[in-house]
Amino acid sequence: MDPNANCNYDLPGYLCTLKTCCLAQSSFLYRPTLGGNTFFAVLFGLLIFAQIAFGIRYRTWGYMSAMILGLLSEVIGYVGRIMLYFNPFNGIGFWMYVACHSMEPNLQS
Repeated sequence: MDPNANCNYDLPGYLCTLKTCCLAQSSFLYRPTLGGNTFFAVLFGLLIFAQIAFGIRYRTWGYMSAMILGLLSEVIGYVGRIMLYFNPFNGIGFWMYVACHSMEPNLQS
């Protein structure tokens, strides 16, 4: 799929849809996958409950709190990517993704 197909630079980004603008006008040059992002959002959500159980069982309150905040951040980031699947021009979904996944290591070097 050509990301520059169907470009309409006359519309502002917040009014764009996949029918009226091209992917080159969105945050990414692709649409994030729905299945993979949903899988990871659910997985990290379930891990929150497992971490609560382990934290209570072994009485590691500080570690449990930090892990829950990190896992919650992952869930929010993947929910942002799910929002970008439905509307790649969604600024809120993009900032949810960027703010919650900005600390991940860059492995492309």
